Amino acid sequence: MCSSDLLDPRLQQIRERLDRQARAAVQFWRVHGPDREQGGFHGTLDRQGNPIAPTDKHLIQTVRHLWAMSMWYERRQPEPEIKALADGLYAFLMAHFRDESDDQFYLTVSRAGAPIDRSKLLAGQALAIYALTEYSRVFHVPAAGTQAMATFHAIDTAQHDARFGGYLQLCDGPLSTPEVRKETNTQTHLLEAFTALYTFTQDALVRARLEEMAAVVADHLLQKGGFLDKVFLPDWTPIGAPAVNYGHDLETGWMLLEAARALGRPDDRKLVAAAKTIILNSAAAGYDAAKGGYFEEGPPGGAPAKLEKGWWGQAEALLG
Repeated sequence: MCSSDLLDPRLQQIRERLDRQARAAVQFWRVHGPDREQGGFHGTLDRQGNPIAPTDKHLIQTVRHLWAMSMWYERRQPEPEIKALADGLYAFLMAHFRDESDDQFYLTVSRAGAPIDRSKLLAGQALAIYALTEYSRVFHVPAAGTQAMATFHAIDTAQHDARFGGYLQLCDGPLSTPEVRKETNTQTHLLEAFTALYTFTQDALVRARLEEMAAVVADHLLQKGGFLDKVFLPDWTPIGAPAVNYGHDLETGWMLLEAARALGRPDDRKLVAAAKTIILNSAAAGYDAAKGGYFEEGPPGGAPAKLEKGWWGQAEALLG
């Protein structure tokens, strides 16, 4: 019996299990997520789905819900209710998070939508571009795509590092003092956002930035030991003790492969080799062979030191 004969039934079991879990998760959010009085989704729910304090609404939470509902509609359930949830999230995002003066988005608003934290976290702008792009594409809403491009141009004008490449994190709290620094998580989410935006728009400047961000991953974020360092000076000099965040590495690997495909370079030796190095090293170092799943973090070449297993790391491992 060949290996594929043994593997196929196992993969089918995994597919069926993930399908059940995905439908249950979406069902929870379609029932309990919407704030039917103030719009958008509730800021915080308890385990039973009841709204609780804090009631503030966060940008990243909102745009992740928008992306998720858009993708679920396209790939699994193209039903009017799912579209209505996505439409409501988009409307709340544009009405309450968007700063008309610069086409960027505030970090936090009240339940009713009044700005609370007016900072413009770069990772938040990246995820907003990503969600707006996919919402525009799936539901044929040109205004959302226009907003995604406007936000791209806003951060590109203000924060693109023409000297060293990548983007300066000017409004990211501790990361921007005392020296402007660059964080792997933010730079890779820009890579992700630009991949979707270029695929949708075929814009020449977006392509140039996507090419640049792919090179940033392969040339600067990836270290000689085959892992990604976490925080850098503007010239990509690593800061602090090196550490491998297994979830981020697994995530970055599949994002780099997606970027290569979007650029028409799915077999690019450099990018594919970098992605494989990142994914396979993290998979080998961070996996819990005894109980399954991936630990959070550890030193390069050493045993995991932070043994928590965040849900998002496991989700990125599936994609990676």
